[in-house]
Amino acid sequence: LKNDSKAIEIVGKFKKLLIYSVNERYNEYVPLNEEFQFLTQYCEIEKLRYSKNSKIDYQFINKSSENPKIIPWLLHCYIENAFKHSIKASIQENKISIQCFYENKTLTLTVINSFENKISVPVGLGMQNSKKRLTLAYPNKHSIQHWDNDGEFTVKLIIEL
Repeated sequence: LKNDSKAIEIVGKFKKLLIYSVNERYNEYVPLNEEFQFLTQYCEIEKLRYSKNSKIDYQFINKSSENPKIIPWLLHCYIENAFKHSIKASIQENKISIQCFYENKTLTLTVINSFENKISVPVGLGMQNSKKRLTLAYPNKHSIQHWDNDGEFTVKLIIEL
């Protein structure tokens, strides 16, 4: 970080992430809007870190007047993986698109990121834990799909809250 104002901005956002993680670590569920604020802060930090060769778009929108509860950090794994696998790819421009909406008691997360087909990525512990948490908290109320197509990897998660 060559720019002091950029460093100060990142540290301020990172502080909010740490406070959230400490405050919510023992909570079984958190309000969705708080989780959306956390994920927005995380994406803003990553965007500041990788803005030079990346196109990063994200939206977290609650289209309902409700504020249902969700397991904290559940969505983070899918978003973090997009940054991790897209940024380490040696392609010209990295693209990450994150769309997360809550409407009609349904949460839909779609994450699309660029990647190189030749990179083999094993399923990590974080992804395995997220799938277990989904199964325990939302049995028969969630679906997750993922696919790759022409250098783009997509994950689509739907949860009935």
